[in-house]
Amino acid sequence: MPRCLTRLETEALVTQGMIVLLDDASDYGLSEKDWLSVTPNCVVAISAGSTDHHARVTVEIWDTAPPPAGGWESGKAARVRLDSG
Repeated sequence: MPRCLTRLETEALVTQGMIVLLDDASDYGLSEKDWLSVTPNCVVAISAGSTDHHARVTVEIWDTAPPPAGGWESGKAARVRLDSG
C-alpha cells in the first residue's frame, strides 16, 4: 500500500500566472503546454487566475505512486528529480 513519507503545506504567491518550484542550481523550463510542467529540478504550475494572488500549495513525497486524490475536478501527477535531495 502506498505511503506518504512527508508532506509540506504552504501558501505561495502566484505571479505572472504561475508557481515555480526550482531546486538548487536548476534551470527554469517547460516540458509541455499544460497546467503542470515537470523537468529535472523544476516544477511549474500554471494558474487559471489572471492576477497575482496567493494559493495553497502541497508537496508530498511517496514511497510509490499515490492513490488518486478524491474531490478534485481534475488532477495531474508527475515524478520530479530534485538533485539537492
